[in-house]
Amino acid sequence: MAFDDFYRGIPAPLAQEIDALSLLVYRCRTAAKALLEAEGVVELAEWYARFPQLEPALAHEGWERYLSAAVLTTQWEQARRQLAEKLRAAQGEMVEPTGAAILPLDAIAAYLAEADRDELGIVEWERMLDCLRCTLRNGTTLWVRYAAPDAYSFVWQTDSDVQGRIDTAPHAQGGGNPHRHGADGSVVADTLTSVSALPEANFVRVVNAVYSPE
Repeated sequence: MAFDDFYRGIPAPLAQEIDALSLLVYRCRTAAKALLEAEGVVELAEWYARFPQLEPALAHEGWERYLSAAVLTTQWEQARRQLAEKLRAAQGEMVEPTGAAILPLDAIAAYLAEADRDELGIVEWERMLDCLRCTLRNGTTLWVRYAAPDAYSFVWQTDSDVQGRIDTAPHAQGGGNPHRHGADGSVVADTLTSVSALPEANFVRVVNAVYSPE
């Protein structure tokens, strides 16, 4: 069946949704697969199981890539379910939409869309495929990767290259609970974020901590 024949008779808004979801499924699946293959694993669970055996430096080095793969995989699975519903609807079936869980990064993006960003000191922000990036007025860039309530990282860098991070990476010396990495290489328990807090609440606390008005 030709591509144009498939869309014949489908309302334009529904066709556009199918197009957008098809592209999202492809992009997320392709990017997630590339990360998994680069790590030499097939499943996320196999990748995650390696972290408790790693020394802290190696664990934290790979945690960003793992979170990206986890975010991409969750988005791919969710978009695939939504696409299946839209395709059934396009064939004339009565479809009861399933409630899609709000992904942590989308919860933060929704908060930012309504928040007073000037008060937060946020100049611009972008919801990327695997993370969320913010630029603050003081020159700091903040990257957020948030796969689950207990799987996240906040990494920031100033225009003077001072870098810090908060994450929940498990490793051979413990980890798992939120901990903070200082620019001097120190690692201490994090008191800003909590795995029981809403993603947007953790985000605001981190922004308030790293932003200092000029």
